[in-house]
Amino acid sequence: MSFSKITRVFHRTVFPTHFVTRRVQCLQSPRSDLFHLPFSRTLRTRKPWMDLRQENVLLKNKLKAVQKGAELEQQPWEPSPKKQKIMTHGTATLFAGEKILVGLDSFKEIVDRGSTIIDKTLLISEFIECKGIVSLVVRPRRFGKTINLTMLREFFSIPIHPDNKDYRYELFKDTKIMERSDVYNKYFCKYPVIFLSLKGNNENLEKALLVGISRVAKSGYLSELNNLKVFPMHHEVFANYFGFTENGIFMLLQYNGKENQLDDVRQWYNRYRAGNSLNLYNLWSINSFINEGNLKAHWIDTEDFKNNTSMLLKGYAINVRIMEDMDYNMLAQKSNIDNVLWTLLYYAGYLTKDKNDNLCIPNMEVSTE
Repeated sequence: MSFSKITRVFHRTVFPTHFVTRRVQCLQSPRSDLFHLPFSRTLRTRKPWMDLRQENVLLKNKLKAVQKGAELEQQPWEPSPKKQKIMTHGTATLFAGEKILVGLDSFKEIVDRGSTIIDKTLLISEFIECKGIVSLVVRPRRFGKTINLTMLREFFSIPIHPDNKDYRYELFKDTKIMERSDVYNKYFCKYPVIFLSLKGNNENLEKALLVGISRVAKSGYLSELNNLKVFPMHHEVFANYFGFTENGIFMLLQYNGKENQLDDVRQWYNRYRAGNSLNLYNLWSINSFINEGNLKAHWIDTEDFKNNTSMLLKGYAINVRIMEDMDYNMLAQKSNIDNVLWTLLYYAGYLTKDKNDNLCIPNMEVSTE
């Protein structure tokens, strides 16, 4: 609202004409001395002096509320998010809440609702310490990529109003990243975060984390990202932070009274190989199994997928080459069609690598399709 409109409103509904200028000054410069009118001026008013002073106080409070910004109005700070029971097993930490929310991809909402979540906050320090300026993390669907990105946003981004820094602190309270005082003091709530595609506009970029299912791109799309560092699933860096580890799965099953089904869960959902020796589980499948109690294919059903993989379905591994630099032009070349197919299957999560770097079906969930 412009001050001209404010003047008209105040003139019509609040006070006489000879007070309009004085009151607009109060809005423009809310100093305490402007809220005390001289006694000589009050004698000419149509309202008692105390009534006008009280109106001034109300206006001052409204102005302060506007200055705090839309964040406080739309997302008021809750002093204490729901408490979760903390469990540890090996290197994994579980925040055990009232339930597991399947399909929720916002770190803030998961914590606010007191949902069960495995601590992946050390991804923050590994991202900071990674030598690449721009990091491309490639993982299959349903491996928690969006949750991790929203976690990074909540940790790094500057709150609209300073009071919300306390709320951000509550989000990360008791997590592993808070043990890293050097990271907290230097990076917590101190950076603007851009949550969209940056492409080639890198002159003002400090660091970036990109996630996706595969590194297939339109020819020339990544040509301007000459400082791009790619971390596929078989790379050691970031291997522990996307998907559930064995320790995390054990705690989830134990907390939900299903630890006696660990072997069945391994058979159905295990064997996504990351790094040199780390086995991972799909978040969507595990959370759906715990909620529904049924060992069956969960994430396979989310999209139609047909392929001719008779050798793989018989349990054999395939010795093929994964194409590291594939673009859309290669999809139309018949000479590359076999390697293109296996590469897409690998990056989509339908295949994994065994200890000999051969491709195989990771678990029973995938083999049932």
